[in-house]
Amino acid sequence: MWLATGMTTPPGYHTVTPRMVVADVAAAVDFLVTVFAATAPEPAGGPVQR
Repeated sequence: MWLATGMTTPPGYHTVTPRMVVADVAAAVDFLVTVFAATAPEPAGGPVQR
């Protein structure tokens, strides 16, 4: 509906909202640390238990 009104971005979005979807999170973090000299936060301890 937002596109039909002539808006170029949906409400709540400013320009680009980057997202990463990966199968192996640990490997992705290792890659980012290695390639970009990033710092990784301490792991949170796994998925949230409900």
